[in-house]
Amino acid sequence: MKINNKVEQLRLIGVKYIDHPDFAKNAKAIVGYSLYDDPDAFEPHTKSSKDLSSSNVAPYLSSLRDYRVLTRQAERRLFMKYNCLKYQAACLLNLSPTTKRLKSIESYLESALSVRNIIVTHNLRLVVSIVKKWPMSEKSLEEYISDGNFWMITAIDSFDAQRGFKFSTYLSRVLTVNSWRRKRNAIPIANGESVECLPITDDHDPFFDVETLDSITQLREAIKSELNGREVEILDKRFGLRGSVETLDKISTDYGITIDRVRQIQAIAIKKLRSRVV
Repeated sequence: MKINNKVEQLRLIGVKYIDHPDFAKNAKAIVGYSLYDDPDAFEPHTKSSKDLSSSNVAPYLSSLRDYRVLTRQAERRLFMKYNCLKYQAACLLNLSPTTKRLKSIESYLESALSVRNIIVTHNLRLVVSIVKKWPMSEKSLEEYISDGNFWMITAIDSFDAQRGFKFSTYLSRVLTVNSWRRKRNAIPIANGESVECLPITDDHDPFFDVETLDSITQLREAIKSELNGREVEILDKRFGLRGSVETLDKISTDYGITIDRVRQIQAIAIKKLRSRVV
């Protein structure tokens, strides 16, 4: 019964990935890619920005010195690996639950998280280079960097490396969009699909399309009509719909309920939204 409950929770939350035809026939080679064994994985070293050398973030920048910029090819292979691992987990979720399959699902998802963390660490300096240009009237640079890092994590889930663009280009657009929305006191949507949809400035912009905008409209309507107050609040806190992400432990303490109950409410809310947003 415990196995069934865990699998059911995973099914309710879902495992989102960007599919590729090679996943079904060449998964072993794709997930076997090792970044640090690839001699062509990194661009030549670049120096950190000098205009931040005396700021409060200088120690933070110094800690990122060894995280070099990924080449286009290495980046593509990492994103392929990331999505293929989630694809493998999703495939097992469709089968009858067993202890062995549950362990494999958890292993695939843990490996995918490790790959995502690698992508994150090699793009932290890029976030700094973008947000340092923003006006510092509302928050400190440290707070903007924190926001930028969060938006980067959401962007990883929606980035399609098959389109031929580098993640740095896509990330720059995502941060610009969220900055634009922040200035207008809009709610930054943390869902991977939706973060790329506003503002639409060019009908031929490869990052923005009408279908994505329609999904956002549906999502907003679903949140208003399908979810009760507690469900909205928990999704808000868990996914940073207003820019601040909270842990399961903190949410459970705030509401006086167990962590498992928080997960259950989260899963039910997501299922309601999925029934409306297609």
